Amino acid sequence: MLDTLRQRGYQIGATFGQLENLKRPFVLLDDSSVVAINKGRKDFLQKSLLKTIHDLEPNKAGFFIMAEGAQIDYGGHANDMRYVVEEMLDFDRTIGDAIRFADSNGETLVIITADHETGGLSLLDGDLKRGYVDGNFSTNDHSGIMVAVFAYGPHSLDFRGVYENTEIQHKIMAILQKYHSSGN
Repeated sequence: MLDTLRQRGYQIGATFGQLENLKRPFVLLDDSSVVAINKGRKDFLQKSLLKTIHDLEPNKAGFFIMAEGAQIDYGGHANDMRYVVEEMLDFDRTIGDAIRFADSNGETLVIITADHETGGLSLLDGDLKRGYVDGNFSTNDHSGIMVAVFAYGPHSLDFRGVYENTEIQHKIMAILQKYHSSGN
């Protein structure tokens, strides 16, 4: 597969340190960069998002990015509050960058959600000043707890309400259809 990608003009990187030097289009394969923060991952998600925005921003037709904070799910499966909090903070910093980009360009819609809840986490107590969070997990598996959808930017109001998560794709496609039919 890697040879086919190279033949098609992709640059292949094997370490996160190569990310900045890879030119579009590229594939980065670095298993050591996608481990949990508590196992040594640094700001991989945030830097990957910023690099992708930088590389795709010149595209006049626009672009679509999906960034996943997958380690949050693993923390829920492990019923490890510290793991979940560290991963949520990393994800929050990354979302902050996405929102800053949306503010700077005025045409970007940011959607934040999850495909499911994991761990049945109930927050019991917390103190931001002390950096303290206490909670209780009711399972080590996926739960039936509804997940929120947050949207920011143009068409963000289209994501209000309660609906099946598969509706998100239909909502995105409807927005893209409106955009393309208006000639923009």
